[in-house]
Amino acid sequence: MADIIEMIREDHSLIRRLLDDLERHPDVRDIRYITLKRELQMHMHAEEATIYQRLLIDIPDAIGRSIEEHNRIRLLLGKLDTTPLGNEVWTQHLGELRSSIEDHFDGEEDLLLKRAADILSQVDRYEMYEQFQMEKGVMAQYTR
Repeated sequence: MADIIEMIREDHSLIRRLLDDLERHPDVRDIRYITLKRELQMHMHAEEATIYQRLLIDIPDAIGRSIEEHNRIRLLLGKLDTTPLGNEVWTQHLGELRSSIEDHFDGEEDLLLKRAADILSQVDRYEMYEQFQMEKGVMAQYTR
């Protein structure tokens, strides 16, 4: 059965691969950055609309921290958007983005998702998986 916790882990793996590709292939950074940004925006929106909403009462500190981390990632995406692609400063911002994403994913996988596995029933996890997919689809219409 589909499961939101596994879906989030799969998204994390995809985003890590996209970051690796972005760093390995500077000649096609533009398209790779657009893909990374789109996946990040869809992922963050879907998390906030589903699992974060559900777990806010149970683990408010962890959810608050995760939302702050999402906001930091959004800020860094904004910096990348306004800096010339491939510029040394752009590369520095990309390094900061990678570090922020890795820290966020590690914390989320080590704490939040483990707590979610304890708190959520299998039915909840399936229903949230369905909602997560729907929210990503909604956000896909608005990302560029």
